[in-house]
Amino acid sequence: GLTNNPITKSYKFLRNSAINATNRSTVENNSEKSLEKSDLAANRNLERSNFFILRCDDYNCEREHVENGEITFTNPATNQNMLLWDERPKRVLVLLKPDEKLIKLGAKVIDFLHNEMQLDVLVEKNFRNSIEGAMEEYRKEKNSLPTGKGREILDFHPPKKGKYVSTYNDELFSKGLEEEDDDEPSTAAAAETPKSPPADLVLTLGGDGLLMHSSTLFEGPAPPHLCFNMGSMGFLTPFEFGNLKSEVRRVVDGKEGVKINLRMRLCAIITRNGKSSKTYQALNEVVLDRGMSSHLSMIECFCDDKFLTVVQADGLIIATPT
Repeated sequence: GLTNNPITKSYKFLRNSAINATNRSTVENNSEKSLEKSDLAANRNLERSNFFILRCDDYNCEREHVENGEITFTNPATNQNMLLWDERPKRVLVLLKPDEKLIKLGAKVIDFLHNEMQLDVLVEKNFRNSIEGAMEEYRKEKNSLPTGKGREILDFHPPKKGKYVSTYNDELFSKGLEEEDDDEPSTAAAAETPKSPPADLVLTLGGDGLLMHSSTLFEGPAPPHLCFNMGSMGFLTPFEFGNLKSEVRRVVDGKEGVKINLRMRLCAIITRNGKSSKTYQALNEVVLDRGMSSHLSMIECFCDDKFLTVVQADGLIIATPT
């Protein structure tokens, strides 16, 4: 997630280094003419915008170039981190809390992103009709032209989306079989599912629950999130909706960079007979539960492939710092 904290001096020094490196790479790229411009444009449309992550602690700073917008790390994210775009973002995924009032606000936000920020906007498919209707009403109210110059709302098709709660089935369990997942698309259906262009940035209008939902939409590394608090608590949504336009401009067009929080996600993989069957991503926690079984679970715990302990209990919760 992005934060609205001020930038430190060490960040500014390293930011200048990043800009200089960007300028040098621009000169070098201009001298290379091995690819046609049309091919480059086609490839760029299938990739996320690249950016730098500047990591600083009490002693030094390191610059990391992030290819295709995929942030990955395995160590604790205790450093101060700043994001600096290598190229301007092209697409924003707008996620909305399912509320009629927020749909109308979302229409205004998308109109701003299209017309003023010149960004392509993706929304979840089940919200598209509602948002397009709200945008038509909004344009009539302010007598404006249709969204942007030839820009349309794009459908966001998440990659394979799994089932999050499976019921214990004694008959299948005794046979060593996996319960059939009705939500799992067939191979033919999966092949026919259209792929949406990748989002460079995710903008959420809701609460913490909406951020949790967003985490389930990305099997791999998730894009940076800009979260506006429209819920009740907002522990993970630090931005106020009244500052939306200024914050979006600061993040998208800002030359100073923005501080970010890197949040760990857990990857849970279910294996049977030595083969992986399902993979889940979790921002909060992974829960192992005995389900409808009347017996306590015997859970062997390993850390870095080293045996840790055996837990005899109803279940086990593995939580993230979030």
